[in-house]
Amino acid sequence: MKLTIRVPPQETVPVMFNWHRLSITGLLLVGSVSGASAQSVVLDPGKSINLYGLTITVGSTCTIAGTACSLTDNLLLEGVSTGRDTITFEVVNKTAGSNILSTTRNGSTESLDVNFTVTPNASYHGGGLVSSATKLSLTGTDECTSGNGKTCVAAKAVATLSSPFSPTSLTASLPISTSSSSVVTGNSGSSTLSPNSNTFTVSDALTLNPASANTTGFSLTARALVLQLHTVPEPASAAVLLLGLGGLSMTRGRRKA
Repeated sequence: MKLTIRVPPQETVPVMFNWHRLSITGLLLVGSVSGASAQSVVLDPGKSINLYGLTITVGSTCTIAGTACSLTDNLLLEGVSTGRDTITFEVVNKTAGSNILSTTRNGSTESLDVNFTVTPNASYHGGGLVSSATKLSLTGTDECTSGNGKTCVAAKAVATLSSPFSPTSLTASLPISTSSSSVVTGNSGSSTLSPNSNTFTVSDALTLNPASANTTGFSLTARALVLQLHTVPEPASAAVLLLGLGGLSMTRGRRKA
């Protein structure tokens, strides 16, 4: 006896490319690099922090009043970011509210000189960042009262950014105050970097000049020296974002059809 079994042909179901899943993945990839982040290391040559694709490294120059920086100075390089578009790195004292430099108006000139290199972090996921604009800020006390032959000189910091762009100098001076308890901040204003870059050098020079013409006892301190970078995504990162948004748009279009 011959038994014949007929098997119905298998229905072929077209495999559709899952644009929705891909687009969500792309947006998550970009979104995963948002939010706040902070890191800190001892201010010492070779130490570095990594924030959102940028590596900031303390260079070979780091001196306080001409003497090499050391652990006993209690200074930190601290990096803070509130998202992909703003990264700040600053020199602060390890003890909150303490000074990185101080002198009196009849004392000696105090200075801090330090340089940094900014480079891309090759292991960063979702693409790196390039810097587009920057601003320098100096926080501290600058107490002085003019008159009777006294001249008040503002404490100031200068940051010079160079390579690959032409040297860009930013100067931040502390506003003069009449109270030693008045902690004030001076800003340089923003400067646009051209071309955008994720590889450059920064040289900071902070000077507290007591001006010998001033009377005894006025305080002059620096608590924080801050460089703020405004950044934009590199093309690779921007492409991931566009892919995610484009995929969601296609998905919505298919659902409406």
